[in-house]
Amino acid sequence: MFDETRNSTFRGIARLENELLVRDFIEVMNGRDVSALTPFLHREVQYQGRDGQAVLGSRAVLALFARFVQRFPEFEVRIHTINCVEQAVLVDETLRASTSSGRSATPAFAAFLIKDYQIIGWNQLFG
Repeated sequence: MFDETRNSTFRGIARLENELLVRDFIEVMNGRDVSALTPFLHREVQYQGRDGQAVLGSRAVLALFARFVQRFPEFEVRIHTINCVEQAVLVDETLRASTSSGRSATPAFAAFLIKDYQIIGWNQLFG
């Protein structure tokens, strides 16, 4: 019984750490500092957006985010709910952005996969 409780506690702590890592990542992303995202991303990270194309490697994902920052002078990710299942962190969110043509708020969903306290997988789906 003690081992079951201990294992359950360790799994709970790991899920909490994964959730906090993703919350911190989104907070840093909202700050628009591309280089500050580096420690969050595993060097073999894979990003996949709604178009289905995969972006492989932390350098490529950072370059993609840098283009995003240039394209949208203002943006923010607002978390509505977040849930963790083992190494997966699921986020229900809204992406708010402004461009020269106006402002928008898009419902979105993100799924992150965590390995060794870094993001190794990131799927971003928009509503």
